[in-house]
Amino acid sequence: MSGLVALHRACIVAAATYFLSGFAFAQMPGVPGIGAAAPGKESTKPAAGGSASDAALVAELRSRLAEETRRLEILDANEATGAPPGTDQRSLQTHHARVAVMVRTLTQHLIDIEKLAGAREQRLIVDSELKAWAGLTEKPPYSILLADRLRAEHLAAQANLEALQARQALLQQMTATFRDRYKEAELQLRQITEKAELGRTENTQAKFDWERNAASLLVQLGKALIGHNETKRLLIDEELAVAQSQIELVRRKLEQAESETQFSAEDMAHVRAALGSDRDRLLAEVDRLALDQTRFQTITMAARKASELLRASGGRAGETEAQYSARLYLLEKDYELKRARMDITSTRVELLRGELDIIRGKGLLWEARYTAYTKKDAASRQAAREGAEKLMTFLVIQKNNFEQLQKKARSDVMEIETRLENVEVSAENSHLRQLQNIQSEQVTTLQRTMAAVDGGITLANQMLVEFGGKNTQSLARRSEVWQATALRYATSFWNFELIAVEDSIEVDGKEIAGKRSVTIGKIINALLLIVVGYALAVALARLAEKLLVRYLGWKPAHAHILRSWLLAIELAILILTVLLWVKIPLTVFAFLGGAVAIGLGFGMQTL
Repeated sequence: MSGLVALHRACIVAAATYFLSGFAFAQMPGVPGIGAAAPGKESTKPAAGGSASDAALVAELRSRLAEETRRLEILDANEATGAPPGTDQRSLQTHHARVAVMVRTLTQHLIDIEKLAGAREQRLIVDSELKAWAGLTEKPPYSILLADRLRAEHLAAQANLEALQARQALLQQMTATFRDRYKEAELQLRQITEKAELGRTENTQAKFDWERNAASLLVQLGKALIGHNETKRLLIDEELAVAQSQIELVRRKLEQAESETQFSAEDMAHVRAALGSDRDRLLAEVDRLALDQTRFQTITMAARKASELLRASGGRAGETEAQYSARLYLLEKDYELKRARMDITSTRVELLRGELDIIRGKGLLWEARYTAYTKKDAASRQAAREGAEKLMTFLVIQKNNFEQLQKKARSDVMEIETRLENVEVSAENSHLRQLQNIQSEQVTTLQRTMAAVDGGITLANQMLVEFGGKNTQSLARRSEVWQATALRYATSFWNFELIAVEDSIEVDGKEIAGKRSVTIGKIINALLLIVVGYALAVALARLAEKLLVRYLGWKPAHAHILRSWLLAIELAILILTVLLWVKIPLTVFAFLGGAVAIGLGFGMQTL
């Protein structure tokens, strides 16, 4: 990405000088006698990295660079050198900038030729490594950490390839524009030359020479830009080839590592140690910044009070207005710096705490991943997948938030840079530099936090791939998910708490006052046991009635009464036993005590 930014900036600088000034350059003077080539000796073929050998091209570029550097040194000393009388200052400055761009373009062209040679060597090395690769040196089963590292390398290689492709597209666009402008510059040069031949007089000789050399220099600049772009094209082509070979090599390694991967206890211990080290480091940094935050709050309040006191007092006795304004200015700027430092420190503490949350989330994900790999059951896989989805949702929200903070921080830095460009007072310049350094610290911290967020997102994405995200599940895996989901909902329903009642609970051999849950599961268990127990109690009461009538000679009416009493006692014992067995406290039915007593009273009357 940095290469893309650098290329973009280089193209913008060249385009700004070469195009935005348009062909006003053609009206600008060259510097006669300081290296401007004669119009009739110009070659219409742009220089390119592939048009000659590297050695010849380097020699040509160095010669031209020395020539243009001498021209620039003369213009640095006096921008009006060689210009006709009456040339305006803006035109002189523009001409000066144009020569500076020529020097910069030639210098960078030489640098890129060296890079091209290095890229060609690297391509040979990577291609030979790809051909010679015969497999991983590690023996299977391969560590999951090795597979994760290879995935990270593969992602980085793909990102590099995409950046190179973007640079290539931008370069093609800029080269096409340069070629169009180059043709227009040649046409302008021919027209100026013809005009000079037809209308030249002794009084206009200097002006025509100035315009012709300016147009010639514009053509030379166009050729330099196109030649440099051709070298950059060759360089990007080599870098693309290297990137593609690297991607292929990493892909082969990754395919082999994924073919037989294991998550060992040693791997998990390594992960825990790494996360623990990161957590300890962040905690120490948070503690340090928290102390700094308190200190900065104190000194910021003191700076504000000092500024307010001076403003309220109106200055010392005998102090001039200028002295008072200078003291007030220094105090206010000091307060601004201290307040900025306090705010940035507070923000950094919040960001570091956010990183701690991310580390905790990653720790939970790693534990779920390890459990899913070792147990290999649907429930563990589903738990890992759901954990990854939850962390992903959280991290996406955090990333959006951090991106906004990062945009704001960069905007603040750019705003200070703009103020620096327009300030002339040295004291103000020093103040803005300090303020810029403080704001830059926040940008750095945000970049680190964003990297932590991206790491968490990568882990969550990988777990969704491993354990089947919503769009990657096979039919068998979906069936397992449905079963596990049904089981989870059934378990949640079974353990749903209807009420919590006071009861004594035994903990470590000691009874303490606490609360017991009355859940749907306990009630269903109790009802099932009561139904089964009631059936047994009815059978036992009937058997007792038959025995009394058959063997003891009781009257059927008397035996029936005893059967009813026996059934009532059995039911009472059954209910008490079941409630104690399923851990439903009897206090649940305390509010029914009055109704039960009335019911028993009427029942006793009937009996």
